[in-house]
Amino acid sequence: TALMKYMIHGNLTGIPGLVFPIAYDDDTSLPISLQLQAAHWREDLLFRVARQSQDILRGGIAKPALYVDLNLVHNEKQSD
Repeated sequence: TALMKYMIHGNLTGIPGLVFPIAYDDDTSLPISLQLQAAHWREDLLFRVARQSQDILRGGIAKPALYVDLNLVHNEKQSD
């Protein structure tokens, strides 16, 4: 799609990128995500921005009606 056209540049040049959910669509319950890119070797900056955003958005993002916690599923399989 037209919104994905910038993603290829990061892949081709090898610059770090990070994507994390910031909201859910009311009609489809699909996640709306934010993609960040930084200069070479600045992964630390991406992680700091994502962490700060997570703290700001904590509790502000309501999970959709159908939600599966993959960490919980993985942990349950490990204990079996």
